[in-house]
Amino acid sequence: RFHRRRPAIWINRAGAAFVVRWTPKLSCGRRMTIPKRITEEAFRAARSLSARSAAIYVVSLGVTLGLPFLILPVMANHIQPTGYGKLSMLQAFITFSAIGCGFGLRNPLFRSFSVHDDRESASYLSACLVIMAAVFLLLVTTAILARAPIQAVTGVSMRWTLLALSAGLCTALCQTQMTIMQAQHRALSYAMAQICFSFLAVGASLLMVVVLNWFWVGRALAVCGIALLSGAWACYLFWRRGM
Repeated sequence: RFHRRRPAIWINRAGAAFVVRWTPKLSCGRRMTIPKRITEEAFRAARSLSARSAAIYVVSLGVTLGLPFLILPVMANHIQPTGYGKLSMLQAFITFSAIGCGFGLRNPLFRSFSVHDDRESASYLSACLVIMAAVFLLLVTTAILARAPIQAVTGVSMRWTLLALSAGLCTALCQTQMTIMQAQHRALSYAMAQICFSFLAVGASLLMVVVLNWFWVGRALAVCGIALLSGAWACYLFWRRGM
C-alpha cells in the first residue's frame, strides 16, 4: 500500500507560489515489494483471455506448419522431380487465386465483426463474397482465354489450372471464416478447424501418394480436395449466418 504526504506550498524569490508533490513511498509495514508486484501482474496477464487465445493460435500454427514438414521425406521418395515442378506450379496458381480473391478484405472484415452488430457485419460479408466471386470469374475467364500460353509456360493442363483456381477461391473463403472466428474471440474453434484440415490434408496425401501410388497427381488431388472441402465448410457456415 502506498502512503501519500500532503503537497507542500513553496514561495520562490520572485514571489511566485508553486506546489511540490511528494513521490509515493512504500509502506514499511507491508512486505509487498516491487518484484513481487511485477510477478503477480505477470501471472494475472498470463491467465487472461488474450494470453490463452495467443497460446492457442501459436499451437495451431505450429501444428499446421509442422505436419507438412514431417511428411516431406515420404513425399520426396514417391514423387519425381518433374512431379514436384508441376506441384509447385499448381501451388502457385492456388496462392495467386487465394490472394486475388481475398486481397484487402481480411482487415476490414475483422474490424467489421469486432465493432459493428451482426446485421451490419452480415451485409458487409455479403458484399465481400460478391467481390470474391467476381474476381474468381475474372481469373477463370483470363485463364481460359490464355490457356495456350499458360500450358506452354507451366506445362499444366487447363483442367488442373481451373481446379487450382477453384481451390484458391475456397482457400480464401476458409480464411474469411477464420477471420470471423478471430474477430468473435473463438480461438479454440479456430484452432480445431485449422488442425483438422491439416490432418485431413496429410492423411489424404499419404493415402493417395503412398498407398494408391498416384505420385504427384495424388498429392495435387489431396491439396485441392481439402481446399474445396474447407471452402464448402465456410460456405455452410455463411449460409447458417444468413448470407
